[in-house]
Amino acid sequence: MNSMHTDDDIRAALQDCEAEPVHIPGVVQPFGCLVAVDKVTGVVTYASENVEAFTGLAPKDMLGREVQDMFEHELWHGVKNAIARSSGEPTNIQVGDFSLGEIPVTLHTFESDGHVALEFEFPRDAGFSGIESMRTLTFLMKSVESCKTEQELFDITVRLTRMLSGYDRVMIYKYDRDWNGEVMAEDLRRRLEPFLGLRFPHWDIPAQARAIMEKVPIRFIFDVDQTPVPLLSRDKKAPPLDITLGYTRGVSEVHLEYLRNMGSKATLTLSLIVDGTLWGILSFHHQRPHIPPPGLREILENFGQVFATKLEVLRQKRRLDQVAAVDQLKDRLLSEIGDKDEFEGFAASVLEIMGADGMVLDLGGRVQSYGHVPDGPMVEHLQKLARAADGPLMYERLGDTFPNLTNSANGCAGALLLKSQPNRTLAVFRRERARDVSWAGNPGKTIEDNDGRKRLAPRGSFSTYLELVHGAADPWTEQDIYFASRIWVLVNSVERRELINSLSRQQQIMIGELNHRVRNILALVRSVSTQARRSSYGSINSYARSLEARIQALAASHDLASGSVVATVPVSELIEKEFEPFVMPGVTRHSVTGVSKALRADLAPIFSLVIHELVTNAVKYGALSNSTGTVNVALEQDADGLSITWQEVGGPQAIQPSEFGFGTTLIRQAIPHEMQGETSLTFKDAGVEAHLFLPDSNFEDAVLATIEDPKSVEAKPAERQKMKLAIAKTACLVVEDNFVIAEGLRGQLADLGVRDVEIVSNVRDALDVIEDDAPSFAVLDINLGGGKTSTPVAERLTTMGVPFFFVTGYGEATDQNSGFEDALRLTKPAATEELLGAIAKVLKLKGASGL
Repeated sequence: MNSMHTDDDIRAALQDCEAEPVHIPGVVQPFGCLVAVDKVTGVVTYASENVEAFTGLAPKDMLGREVQDMFEHELWHGVKNAIARSSGEPTNIQVGDFSLGEIPVTLHTFESDGHVALEFEFPRDAGFSGIESMRTLTFLMKSVESCKTEQELFDITVRLTRMLSGYDRVMIYKYDRDWNGEVMAEDLRRRLEPFLGLRFPHWDIPAQARAIMEKVPIRFIFDVDQTPVPLLSRDKKAPPLDITLGYTRGVSEVHLEYLRNMGSKATLTLSLIVDGTLWGILSFHHQRPHIPPPGLREILENFGQVFATKLEVLRQKRRLDQVAAVDQLKDRLLSEIGDKDEFEGFAASVLEIMGADGMVLDLGGRVQSYGHVPDGPMVEHLQKLARAADGPLMYERLGDTFPNLTNSANGCAGALLLKSQPNRTLAVFRRERARDVSWAGNPGKTIEDNDGRKRLAPRGSFSTYLELVHGAADPWTEQDIYFASRIWVLVNSVERRELINSLSRQQQIMIGELNHRVRNILALVRSVSTQARRSSYGSINSYARSLEARIQALAASHDLASGSVVATVPVSELIEKEFEPFVMPGVTRHSVTGVSKALRADLAPIFSLVIHELVTNAVKYGALSNSTGTVNVALEQDADGLSITWQEVGGPQAIQPSEFGFGTTLIRQAIPHEMQGETSLTFKDAGVEAHLFLPDSNFEDAVLATIEDPKSVEAKPAERQKMKLAIAKTACLVVEDNFVIAEGLRGQLADLGVRDVEIVSNVRDALDVIEDDAPSFAVLDINLGGGKTSTPVAERLTTMGVPFFFVTGYGEATDQNSGFEDALRLTKPAATEELLGAIAKVLKLKGASGL
């Protein structure tokens, strides 16, 4: 390696790097295989060397044969249908799951160079399918929808996507105008070195790689130490196949070396396309090989669009704020801008908003200046350049850009210039500001001599490298340019009425655009309603508006009841679950008292929907629609079953509707029809009352527990505060395979003051975390996906002396063979006070027994 290199060496190395044909690597990653079929003849023309492991056919038995002779009709028909359903944009499409003989596979397809490419991999569900996938995406959408600032959006995105994906590190990486990157937000395992705030030079991700990122939303590398698999061709003289769109596309050895140096074993990259341009990436890193399931890739790809749309909304909101700022400044600008006092007041306001130091305004030879500006020669040269330019000019290093005029810079390093007519210019200046820039390793280029060719060597170190930057101003942002442009419109407006009308039109356009972006965010959810509207009857619009809520209610109860070794669900827990979205911290508006019985799991969804309708009606029209009403639910064991009394108090007068919609019909008919019970619904002046009776045949156990009215439990704020202070320095490991439940637990633990919360979804990741950095305590979901349990984690924690407690699903029985029958257990969803008490008990904090 030669660290002494000329500018020509650097240029040659950069050109070679950017000319590398990453779209035709000639190899695939070995987690899957690739087969390419000629679209016209149906003959297989390319096949990866490892196809036999996935299809049962060797390459020599596949190349040159018609695809329909090798695969059953259903598979090839599915491929053609998938391509036909595509929007016409080049993309990778999931066809579905198939069995090739005894081999189960997941199939993706894409088109390339007159070929249809088939990518086979082994199925990986991991909970990312069906209604669970929809719930996860909806949860992500709602989480980012409430963000008020870009940084809040960045922070919540990295936190939620790391929890969802299970990767060790997730970063939001934003490009600047020169394609250098900066880490804007990061979420990572505790023991890892943070990259937050570090910058990466533009050659770390060369131009051709960025071009692919604009076309392909997701790219992942499952193992940096993989042995690539050659892509074989039927015709030795055929050109390499373009597999840009392929998930299995092979990887440049230089990039693999780069990732090894970075300490990553596996990565996933999600392109963030904002306003049609590659804005940045969501970058995932893992310390061992990792293959993201197809369902996760689909969720992330959709979420990338949601993120981009929300970011555009925030940017439009910021522009609206700037329009308002311009609107306030317009009163300073009358037809006579030449008044000195008026100009200085106007200029001071503009510079304060832009964070600039000086302004020069030239209105056809009438020049005015304010603040700290360069001397005459520099100003005159910049004005000359501005008059000849077609758009705004921006400089951040005036001394370096114009070395012959350095003595005229007068301490200014930044300039933003605009023109309207050949003789009218606006120039805004910023002073030099020396600052430290944090690079991920030395940003200097290292050149290697590789068989006589200059090659840009991959980064060898990612340790923070501080570079003290002199002679530069703060960069001009898109918002700076937009604001200056609006100001320039003001300056060039001749009549005040025209000015005000113009601003009003612009503001209306901005508001319309903002509303358009917000509507786009909701498009995915509304599409479900659209489908229902086409096939439903009755009050279609009402049904469509409430469909999403019903689906979520059904999914929530189904999730709690399914996948369990037993088939019981506590009635009280299901009722509380439906109130949960409407509970405000510190405010008690409902109570559930009496006895709780174990409802059969197959009946939980329909019962949950009935309660959901009652709660929804109370929120819209009844006791929970104002600030004073309450809902009391009493459960009473009768001789033949469970009686449930729903009573609303303190709300508006309940008026019986002239005709019943879907919700009321469901309440009246579901329990008699599905559960052989009884239902009555009355509308009284004091509020709605409902009486439900569920026969004992709907239950499998005796009374589970007696529920106290929460208002009757004496609070112990002093003890609670002491425990929170003791917990504040702890670190917790949560093992939970349900993404939404895990996020809820994280929020509760954060509210209790737990310093660090690490969430994983499987035993392997949990054991890694424990070995790397033992937590203060752990919260373990007993039953994980795929029939696995968290018992191995509990065993390891016991060996290490780390306290823990379990959380169980609704109605979930204790695993009598786990060896932890006496361990503390909470039932999902655990109340925050229950969590506090459990943490205090396992950590043996003083006063824990009192909770």
